[in-house]
Amino acid sequence: MRSPKDLGLKEPGVSTILHQVAVFWDKAAEFGAYLRAVRERKGWTTREAAAQFGVSQAYISKLENQPRKQAPGEDLIHRVAEVYGLDVREVMHEAGYRFDIPRSLELQVSVDEAFRRLLNDPRFRPSGFQPDDERFFAPIVKQQIVDLVLNVARAAREDGVDVEAWLREGGAS
Repeated sequence: MRSPKDLGLKEPGVSTILHQVAVFWDKAAEFGAYLRAVRERKGWTTREAAAQFGVSQAYISKLENQPRKQAPGEDLIHRVAEVYGLDVREVMHEAGYRFDIPRSLELQVSVDEAFRRLLNDPRFRPSGFQPDDERFFAPIVKQQIVDLVLNVARAAREDGVDVEAWLREGGAS
């Protein structure tokens, strides 16, 4: 791990930084292999990817094959997410950015603790899950699941959404 730098976390479409977190770069991350796998899943050649990115084919090949000596920049992370249609947090993770997700501002508890409470409560635990299964989830996935639960609860409470009916009807409003 390299020394930390600050990263300002923002909600999509909001210019205000909610909180700062220390970010470390794990230079052992296989970002090139990840980029190649994503490109191949799209069915693109390096030439097609280069056209989508607006760069040379040699640059795409360099990104996919050369070991990195430093963390990919924020511009590259955002461009990869945009061109390949990925979540920027996933791209950051695959690029080797590591950070502890801060306490949920809404819940005032850590995301790990909120996730653990979900898995330990039999009303919410998916069938077949055991309480110690939480170790298999990346921090970003835990955050996304906690956010999903909060959003569903909010919609049910504020908008009177019958979630079971909504799911049965294919999500029609």
